Amino acid sequence: MEPLRKRRRPAVSCSQCRSRKVKCNRENPCSNCEKLSNNTVCDYTDVHAQARTAHRTAISNVGPDAQSQTAATRKQPGASRVSAPPPSTRPGASPAFSSASTAASPVVATAAFTGLGDAFYVHYEQESVESLGAGAPLSQSIPRFVAHKTRLFGQSHWVSPCITLFRDLIHLMGRSVNTLAYAEIERCKSLARLIKARRSPPWPTAPTRELPSRDVADVLVDRYFQTTETLYRVLHIPSFRKSYSALREQQPGVREQQADMGFIIQVKLVLAIGATTYDDDFSLRTMAIGWVHEALTWNSSPVDAKSRLTIQGIQNHILLLIAQDLVGVGRSMVWPSTGALVRTAMHMGLHRDPSRLQPSATLFAAEMRRRLWNTILELVVQSSLGVGGAPLLSLSEFDTLPPSNYCDDDLCLTFEKPPSSQPLTTLTETTVAIAFRQTLPVRLSIACHLNSLSSPSPTAPYCTTLDLDEALRSAYLGISQGLRMHGPSFGVLYLDLLVHRYLAALHVPFLASALSLDPARAGANTNNGDNANNCNRSKFLFSRNSALSATLRVWAASTASSSPLFTRFVTNGTTFLRASSAQAIFVIAAELRAQLLAELSSLVPTPVIVRPDLAKVLEEAEDWALRCINAGETNVKGYLFVCLIRAQIEAMRARLAEDEVPGVLSRVIEEAGAECVRRLEQILGSLPQSTQEGDDKRRREWESPNTPSGDNEIDWLGSFFSFEDAELLSCDPF
Repeated sequence: MEPLRKRRRPAVSCSQCRSRKVKCNRENPCSNCEKLSNNTVCDYTDVHAQARTAHRTAISNVGPDAQSQTAATRKQPGASRVSAPPPSTRPGASPAFSSASTAASPVVATAAFTGLGDAFYVHYEQESVESLGAGAPLSQSIPRFVAHKTRLFGQSHWVSPCITLFRDLIHLMGRSVNTLAYAEIERCKSLARLIKARRSPPWPTAPTRELPSRDVADVLVDRYFQTTETLYRVLHIPSFRKSYSALREQQPGVREQQADMGFIIQVKLVLAIGATTYDDDFSLRTMAIGWVHEALTWNSSPVDAKSRLTIQGIQNHILLLIAQDLVGVGRSMVWPSTGALVRTAMHMGLHRDPSRLQPSATLFAAEMRRRLWNTILELVVQSSLGVGGAPLLSLSEFDTLPPSNYCDDDLCLTFEKPPSSQPLTTLTETTVAIAFRQTLPVRLSIACHLNSLSSPSPTAPYCTTLDLDEALRSAYLGISQGLRMHGPSFGVLYLDLLVHRYLAALHVPFLASALSLDPARAGANTNNGDNANNCNRSKFLFSRNSALSATLRVWAASTASSSPLFTRFVTNGTTFLRASSAQAIFVIAAELRAQLLAELSSLVPTPVIVRPDLAKVLEEAEDWALRCINAGETNVKGYLFVCLIRAQIEAMRARLAEDEVPGVLSRVIEEAGAECVRRLEQILGSLPQSTQEGDDKRRREWESPNTPSGDNEIDWLGSFFSFEDAELLSCDPF
């Protein structure tokens, strides 16, 4: 064993602040530990030296008290390793907190949230310390990226700003878990794995020419054209319906011999997308998953790769990505796969306007190429915003014009001279898609600003935010004048939600600073920390109001009862819209808590009054999350977290003592977990039966390779905030 090296100077910071590399005020407890870890005593010994002596391969940033507490916890059967000290990290991982500064870039700080098994590392971008002066508070600190396991989420991902809003609740959850609550969560996870395994066909799934009954298929095709095709122009409706009718009129034996497999795949993808809005419970989910698996096998075959470089091949690729997102097959790969789609389209010249290519294209061919490129651009921007990744595409890399406002029937006619397109005041099948294109430049700038490494103005990100906000509102006003007269159709509802989702994404990163919840300021000088908080609250007041207003609009559109199809589209399908709804819930809950804290801090005790519209959203959120589970969603963590948020707010309104809150949250976890188990068991009972041996095999296939083997080694909170599938709260909370 190598001899321990002695420190050349005595420790002037506690072990927690040294591991985070932040300034310590040298009190006991210090301000950092009191705010972030709820510690009552700080340790000023050399923790790293003691850790090397006790455990050569153990984590070096956990104090002696935490190690003894963790060891004692492991000896208790069924206990969880949730405690106040920082989370365990894998050998070779980055420290829990680190900071660096250069002359050319602002300070970037990384904070790990304690109490999480696999830590979320929140990267903050803030003003240069040199510009503020020694000992000055960090007056502008915003979450820039969140690193979790092997993934990096940008600002537009819901978890990047929202996890900072509820760090206190995360710590409370660690103190609230008990054996019964833990057992309910584990039962939900086990049922979810088994449900996913029973739904998924074997891979690869060879494509077949079998189609569902004519009655069901016709309804699904209509659902597709009433919903998705009004947003993303992919197909020429008259041509598809003509080919589809000819296909269905063929006898099964003839169809198997003559039908083009590419068109069969196209039909099945249309049916899979239409199945999401077939009914409230998404009863055709298993069948839709099978169709998407067939399309994935067909699209990944290297044998016919060159033959898929056609308009039909691009259409099928687009439909496949949309179906994967809606049905829930490989959602985490939609953003990477969009890059392959862009390059395939460029390989076919879709990024060049048909008027610049030879030979000259007909009106039909030119408009179809413009529509497809327009849809590809939309998929790039929306997937970028949803996953928190850079778009990796700029306006200078294409010159294809927006599609014209033609009816599909007009493109079937033969003209000596092509007519002019109709104005946006005339509703056609392409009107909403054109409105998307009019707002695309500013939305692309927003996605780049939020998720790219090089911000347009890294030293003044808030000024850029205000400029982009004004530009998006101006673009929205321009398109609303032409679309308002058409009423709240499916496409108009989606467009309204889309624009306000981008507005919320712009302002939510500043919400923690506006509410004085930013943990990166915990190490600020206590003498002027209050002044900095007041400065931030006033500086980001516009963002606070804008984020709340935008998320209320998002929630209203997500639960719009005037359009049952749109409600099903959000509840049953797209991750982008459900992520928008989840972010709305968290922002509204954070605002509600801030108002309660303001009421409770008054000198004269008065009845706690909350905004009824905000409280109603939390009530609706629980019911909406349960509807998502009823529709076949197996991830119940979002519902559990909403229940916890609501329980904490009710405890604040009842003025419960701090030591009473963990018991309340524990009961909420037990009750919510039991409700989720009951609903998941109902879903499992509706699936085809399998043998016990088959269930065991499928469960093993779905087990995460990173899941510890023993119950005593499983961190309940780490599993709660698992991102195994890269879906919201596993990147999809509902």
